Amino acid sequence: MSYKTNTPFYGHYAPVTAVSFSFDNTLVASGSGKEDQSTVLIHTCSTGSVKHRAENAHPFRVNQVKFLPDSSGVVTCSDGNNANLKVWSSSLDRFQTLRGHENSVLCVACTPTSSHLASGGGDTTVLIWCKSAFAASPATDEDPDPEPEPWVGLRMLRDHNDAVTALAFSADARTLATGSSISNIHLYKFNSGDPMLIQTLQNTEPVFSISFSPNNTQLAMGSHKSIKFWDYVHGNLIKNIFNAQSDNVLSVEYSPNGRALVSSSLDGMKLWNADTLEFKHNFEDAGLDPYRQTFTSDTVSSPLPVVVIIGSNQSLHQPNLPNARIRCACSGHYFDCKV
Repeated sequence: MSYKTNTPFYGHYAPVTAVSFSFDNTLVASGSGKEDQSTVLIHTCSTGSVKHRAENAHPFRVNQVKFLPDSSGVVTCSDGNNANLKVWSSSLDRFQTLRGHENSVLCVACTPTSSHLASGGGDTTVLIWCKSAFAASPATDEDPDPEPEPWVGLRMLRDHNDAVTALAFSADARTLATGSSISNIHLYKFNSGDPMLIQTLQNTEPVFSISFSPNNTQLAMGSHKSIKFWDYVHGNLIKNIFNAQSDNVLSVEYSPNGRALVSSSLDGMKLWNADTLEFKHNFEDAGLDPYRQTFTSDTVSSPLPVVVIIGSNQSLHQPNLPNARIRCACSGHYFDCKV
């Protein structure tokens, strides 16, 4: 295994805690925060330059940042009791605050059509949001970046008994999965924003992260040192990988082509074969604390798309490696391997 160092993306003044690619892979959004300050940045992938910046985006650190799939804006969530869920314009100069959670918003997910959002909070609730019928006008030459489309609260789900720590929509937007800090994973049939609880996966460990496979057949879950794979349609546990990492598995994510799954923990990142569920590679760098990773949505230019790892330093790193290989980054050190 070899690694190479690339130029980091600078601009943050506090630890980077969240990252997301735009769906055309030209931009990367990142969030940071420490104590009473937070920042949201959008970098241009090709140059690494800061394209847009929002200072004091939230009262506390940014827990998650997501590009809307239609590129109309960015969603961020944060700790605190006020202004902890926002939908930003694509240039970060305007935002709408979505109020409804009583305290910290820990996670957010978007439907592939950008029509609905789900947010999970420390108040044990999941809130469903939809775009209002009074949508903003389309972009024009006079106003190339119109006001973000107004979002309204649609439903509140109260099926968890503890903080909601993970959310994911299936690729076909028909299923919403929610996980809590105690154990439960609830599956909802999602009909145009009218979710109906259809199944609870039997689980006895805290849920830190969940991800649907692109072909809508499996659900991966990161927990305390372990990764579980479910046939969520039938509610069957396919495999439980004990001691997959030496610490809490903070993030699991399938590559868009479904061939690989990446997990990350405080001890580093690991690559898994999504078909055989076998361990493939371990990416380590002593002293670095990766939080989350994200794949790009590109499934054409490379068999396995780019993955970014963010650490506890104050910069973001995006690799530039051969297309034929999986690519990942961790605080400036780039690991290059074949699956």
